[in-house]
Amino acid sequence: MKQQNIERKQLPAIQCEDFTYINESIAKYRKESNKLLSVNMLNRASIKHCVQPHIINALAISHERSHQNASTNPHYLTQNHLLIADQLNNPVNWQLYPTVDGLSFTLDASDTELKRLERFFNVKNKHPKLKMKKDVKSKKGKKSEKGSVMLSYEEEIKERNLYKKTVQVHLRKEDCEHMRVSLGLKGDKKKNKMRPVRFSFNPARFKGKQLRKLFQLIREADVFNDFNKTLSDANVTRVDIAIDLIGVPTPMIIATQGTAVHYSSHPKPGTEENDEKPFVETMYSGAPKKSHFTLYSKVDKQEQRKQTHVVIIKGPDEKPLSLVRGERVYKPQHSGSKFKLKDLEKAPSLFKSLKFYSPLAYCRLDEDDKGYALKFGYPLSQMVKNSDWSELSKFFSKKELELKKRTAPDGTPLLEKRESQERRLAKKKMLKELTPFELPINHEWFEEKQRKFLKKILELMFNKDHG
Repeated sequence: MKQQNIERKQLPAIQCEDFTYINESIAKYRKESNKLLSVNMLNRASIKHCVQPHIINALAISHERSHQNASTNPHYLTQNHLLIADQLNNPVNWQLYPTVDGLSFTLDASDTELKRLERFFNVKNKHPKLKMKKDVKSKKGKKSEKGSVMLSYEEEIKERNLYKKTVQVHLRKEDCEHMRVSLGLKGDKKKNKMRPVRFSFNPARFKGKQLRKLFQLIREADVFNDFNKTLSDANVTRVDIAIDLIGVPTPMIIATQGTAVHYSSHPKPGTEENDEKPFVETMYSGAPKKSHFTLYSKVDKQEQRKQTHVVIIKGPDEKPLSLVRGERVYKPQHSGSKFKLKDLEKAPSLFKSLKFYSPLAYCRLDEDDKGYALKFGYPLSQMVKNSDWSELSKFFSKKELELKKRTAPDGTPLLEKRESQERRLAKKKMLKELTPFELPINHEWFEEKQRKFLKKILELMFNKDHG
C-alpha cells in the first residue's frame, strides 16, 4: 500500500468507547508514543492515579465543541482551562511522562576507526542481526495536496549532507525504528568543525532491550577502539524532549519562553480559503534554527503526512481527540557551547523558562483579535498587535521607551536597533497582560521524570544496569 493512499480510518488510533475509561486509553497511548515506558508501570498508574470526574466532564465538552467549530465562548474556554491546568499541575494523573523524541550526536574517530566503520556500516554487509539500508533523503519543499509546504526537516538534511554517506541501521526481526549513521566529512577537514561520525535516532521508538541490543552489537563489532569512551566524549548536537497534552485544541494553549522575542506559526493548510478550520496548527517560541519550544497538532500532522508510526486517540464518536505535542528542541552547538553525551541527564528541563497561560485570556480580546489569535496563535497575534509603535507609546513611559545601550565584544558601544526594541517591548507588554492568567506547573515532577529517562537511555547505550 502506497503511503499517500492511506485513509484516515486506516491510520493507527486507540478507541475510547466511553470517557469514564479515559485512564486506560491514556495508558495505551503513552505506551505507543514512548516504547521506553514500562507497560506494568503504566497500568498501575492508570489505576492508582486517575483523572478526576469533573476533568473528564471538561474533556467530553471540549471534545464535542471542538468538532462543532470550537469558538472562544467563555464556557468552552473554561473547560479547556481545566484540562490544561490539570495536566500541567497534576501530570501523574495523565501519565504525562516527558518523551525523548530525538537525539543526535557526533563522535571522533581515527582514520583506522573510520575505515572499519565504513566496512561495517555498508549496505552490502550481511550482518546476522543488523540490516544496513541506504538512507533516502526527504525532498526539500515537498507540497501537500492542499498546496502548503510540509515540514521537510531541512536542518537534519543539511547536517547529513556534510557527510559522504548516511545509512539506516535496523535490528533484524524487530518492530522498532531505525538509527541513522553518517560517516566521513566532505571537504577540508580543518575547515569543517563537525566530527567524522554522526548518530541520529528517536529513543522513544525503541524498547529498552532493543536500544541496548543495538548499541551492544556495534560495541561487539570492535569498530571503535573503546566504544564507551568514544560515546562519553560524543558532542550532543540536538535533544528533543516532548509531552503530549490531551483533549485541548492547539490555539487554546498559550505559552511563552524566557526572553525569546521571535514567535512564528503555521495555520492549517487551506485556511486562507476555508474559514471552517481557522485553527493554528504549529507555533514556535524562539527561532526554529536555534534552541526553541514548539507546539503542534499531532492529529493534523498524522493525517497530512499519513504517519503510520504515530498513534492518536478517538473518542466515543469515532472522532480524534485533540492532541498537542509540546517539544523543547535543544541545540547546544548553535549557542557555541559543547554538551557531552555523558552529561545527557543534565539537559535543560522541558519547561525551563517556559510559562503557560489560561485560554481564558481570550476573553480580553475583541472579536477580530480572537479570530486572528485562533488562526495564528495567541502569542504571535499579540506580538504583531503590540509591535505598533503608537500602542507601545500608550503603554510604556518615556524612560521605558528609550533604546538600550550595550557593548560589543571589542568594547564598541552599540545602540539597540529599533526593530529589536519593538519586539522586546511587545513581548514585555504581552507578558504584563498575561500575568493574571499564568498557570502553575509541577516543575519538580517533570524534572525528576526527565532526568530519570535521560539516565535510562544513557545506561542502555552504555550497557549498564538501570537502577
